[in-house]
Amino acid sequence: MLCFLTKSGLILLLLAATCMLWVASVQAEMVVMHVFVNEDDKGEQFFQMMGDGEILFPEGMLEKMGLKSLSAGGKQRVDGEEYVSLSSLKDVLDYRLNEADVSIHINAKADLFATNAIDFSQSRKKLPPLSSETAAFVNYALSESRNQQFQSTFTGLNVEAAVSVNQVLGFSSFSLTHTPGERSQLVRLLSNITWDNPENLQRIVVGDFSTTSGELGGGGSFAGVSVARNFSLDPNLVIYPGVNINGVLETPSDVDVFVNNRLVDTRHLPPGPFDLSNIDANAGSGDVRLVIRDAFGRQREMTVPYYQVSTLLKPSMHDYSYNIGVKRLEFGMRNFSYAVPTALVFHRYGLNQWLTIGARAEADQYTINAGPLLSIAVGAWGQFSAG
Repeated sequence: MLCFLTKSGLILLLLAATCMLWVASVQAEMVVMHVFVNEDDKGEQFFQMMGDGEILFPEGMLEKMGLKSLSAGGKQRVDGEEYVSLSSLKDVLDYRLNEADVSIHINAKADLFATNAIDFSQSRKKLPPLSSETAAFVNYALSESRNQQFQSTFTGLNVEAAVSVNQVLGFSSFSLTHTPGERSQLVRLLSNITWDNPENLQRIVVGDFSTTSGELGGGGSFAGVSVARNFSLDPNLVIYPGVNINGVLETPSDVDVFVNNRLVDTRHLPPGPFDLSNIDANAGSGDVRLVIRDAFGRQREMTVPYYQVSTLLKPSMHDYSYNIGVKRLEFGMRNFSYAVPTALVFHRYGLNQWLTIGARAEADQYTINAGPLLSIAVGAWGQFSAG
């Protein structure tokens, strides 16, 4: 049987064949390649390889590798999923294929990477929770003075005792003294109940306590109630601002952190901007130095001078003491001798890395004393305080 095609039919047949060849040429194929972003090894990833050599990556893949959103790229849908063409991002990154080891090397501008923020204060060890078991202790000290004839001139006994139940501590101390020819004297020193809250770094005392209303204020021993911050509940905590350093890395790099030429930390950082905050530095003046070695073995250094003082507070940190009670008179000489009711308070707040503000006040029926508090770090040259 013979078939004859007209001229128009032949043209249609050729067009159909051409379309079939074009579709076959752009048919997507799933491939797996080892990915390096600015020489940072990101492991094996899935791509769509088009017949014309175009490479498509799943939407959001580069963001998972540390880059910022690249939504400007040309999107295509393959098998119901969104993909982005690498060639459509040629203005912000470039890439090259290595067929020998089936890898793809992507190089992006450093400002496309998300900032790698490291807070050194978060890396310090956390203390174990306080024990709620019942415990008790007694401390004592016996002392005696003698003259040249080895005759006793003074004998003293100091005793303190405490019991802890469910993290509440009851404490009392007293002193017994004897001088030859005089009457022995037993004097109560401090008696109180203390509750510590390590999570909030807070201490509440009911009974005897010593306190002050801050700089330019008064203080002394009182009997009453005290609510105050107690940073000693976490000895690993650094309350003053550390040194901050930021910069940009073109490739993954090893960073050594030196404080006054003493190595304190080593980090491996990915490419892109970095922000190292709250590097613990010694009080006084000094410098923090970074030694950076990139993926190609090149080395460079960054040095930041500082002046560190403990009167500044880290940003958003509070330091406070609120007290009300009656001032004890002749402490260590009489058991129960009190003056008029008194209130003493201060509150300080770290506004930012270089500024701490606050206020203080104290009052009784005879005196009112109040005022603001201010501490400012003046770069690497010193600190200015006012009240």
